[in-house]
Amino acid sequence: HASKTFSADQIGIASPGAGVVVQSAWDPADDLPPFVCTIERTSEQLVRGGTADTADQMSGKTSDDTTVVVTQNQNGTLHTFAPGTYLVKNHTSIDWSPGGDEPLAGTTYTVTYTTGVTDCRAPIITGVEKHVMATPSAAGKTSSAQTSVDGYTAIPMQDVAWGPGSKVCHDLTGDDCFNAGGYIVGIPLFGSFDGHSYLPIVQTNSGWNSVIHITNVDPSSPDFASVTITLYTAAGQGAFGPSMGSFTALLNQGDSATIDLKTDMGIPDDWVGSAWITSDYGVVANVNRQKPATNMALTNTAAPSLLANTSGNEGGGFTLSNTQASPSGMFTMVAPLILKAYNGWNSGVNIANISEFTNTVTVTWVGPTGNVVGSDSVSIPAKAMEYVYTPTTQDLGLNSGFVGAAVLTSLLPFHAAIDEVKYNGTGQDVGQAMSYIATDAGASAAWCSADSTFPFPFCDWNKYHVLSPFGTWPSLNIPLIQKGSVLTGLGDTSGINLFNASSSASSTAWVNFYQPSGALAAPTLNAPYEITLGALNTATIYTMDFSEMSAGFQGSAQVVPVAGAGVLFGVSNNVNYDVSGDGSAVYNAVNSWGQFRLYCSQEGVDYFGFQPLFGSCIYFGGGIR
Repeated sequence: HASKTFSADQIGIASPGAGVVVQSAWDPADDLPPFVCTIERTSEQLVRGGTADTADQMSGKTSDDTTVVVTQNQNGTLHTFAPGTYLVKNHTSIDWSPGGDEPLAGTTYTVTYTTGVTDCRAPIITGVEKHVMATPSAAGKTSSAQTSVDGYTAIPMQDVAWGPGSKVCHDLTGDDCFNAGGYIVGIPLFGSFDGHSYLPIVQTNSGWNSVIHITNVDPSSPDFASVTITLYTAAGQGAFGPSMGSFTALLNQGDSATIDLKTDMGIPDDWVGSAWITSDYGVVANVNRQKPATNMALTNTAAPSLLANTSGNEGGGFTLSNTQASPSGMFTMVAPLILKAYNGWNSGVNIANISEFTNTVTVTWVGPTGNVVGSDSVSIPAKAMEYVYTPTTQDLGLNSGFVGAAVLTSLLPFHAAIDEVKYNGTGQDVGQAMSYIATDAGASAAWCSADSTFPFPFCDWNKYHVLSPFGTWPSLNIPLIQKGSVLTGLGDTSGINLFNASSSASSTAWVNFYQPSGALAAPTLNAPYEITLGALNTATIYTMDFSEMSAGFQGSAQVVPVAGAGVLFGVSNNVNYDVSGDGSAVYNAVNSWGQFRLYCSQEGVDYFGFQPLFGSCIYFGGGIR
């Protein structure tokens, strides 16, 4: 449960910035249970050569050079040689060329190393990025010295837009793999990764401009991976008509491209639409929308195609390849927080049709106590977008001060970004903006839902695909939680907004706060904070309301459903009104197995209990937990 916050300087990122990949691995010394990982290790005796600073050949091969441990019994005492005094060369030899501490010539020493890993899922990690327009006093902290603040949630590996040339691999020990992890992305079939991703809204209207950032994160990519951005106009013909513009870049491994819509693509003022991104290798992207006149900024990450396979062929004639969102055949996305004139805040829903056909998407507005207050529907051509703002022309119950949620449904796949903006108010709290992505990956205590309609004696797969690998418990995770000053009402402060998207079942969850060290933090030192949400209910957990939590707290939080068949979704608003301009950011509370493509396919149609390939999921009759 530990968390760490790094500044760009601390991890060596030079101006103007770069992409970041964070990867987790188990400590090879850990005795992991077999349902998590089977690590194969071996030891062998080597004889130090007669010449210093030379290499000694091993009989085996290490699958992970970082796991090598070199020891020697010196006069009855076990001595461990520090990494850096030796190098592992070609996975097959110990090279003492760095000089310094090494065994005496002709003496015997022991090398212990990992030879392979079987069915290993990596440790669960989540991340967020918080960016500011000045140097903060401490990483993650902001103050009145800041001009503007924003941020976004890291993209889980399974949600990366892997291209058709990507060597996404299941086996950690294979030469063509890049250690993606057995329980993370599965095995690709020919053409199963299409390299498509989407930004639901990019704009140059109303004083806004958009800057798109794209990074090649694919270790299997050769030089000059090709990336293309195609723009389509809102309320336009989408793919049935001309695009607004196109931009192509060639990116090497780890390289980033920055594309300003106005200066690099020549997009005029007063334009709004969506971006379709294609690549032959795995890339991640985001768009930073900026309004200089009011120092406002908000950021969205690109969401992947929903039709790429992340599990492979499950056997028995069943292929779990599509991320169809529910047993009713409807694709579903959930927006856990919708605002209308709430302390000056309002919400907008931006929807991109990522299918190849005209798509009708319905937005159902839900009040805080489970009352469905109305709906709006929009028809969107292929690759086009539409936006729906909290209604002002009709009374759907979204009166001033409304705080609720929305459920978006359609027969065809789509993506959506939810904007939160504040143009009205007094002082420095005017001119706030932040945005999050709608997802269909919540967390539930039940492996089947009360919404189930499966006629057999088993529960159907969960309506919102709450999957978790064997040996884990579903959870929502927020890596950055902060609390400001109760006396001033200023300082970085988080509010966690939860929504139970089940239409008929409740959910009870335990919320724990953690110090960066991983130690429990007040007010959950002795027991978790427990909350129960009825069907379609929302709730806000505000750090300022916890007197036990110290002012200036910075840590993390985890929401774990423990009872009920409801499905929880959440976001965390992070606001500091002490910032001179826009001091707000918002983060998705992440189901760490993916926000769109879970660790195995979301389809869940294998009713007959076929064991999934390599045990990526565990089936219980017709249900998946």
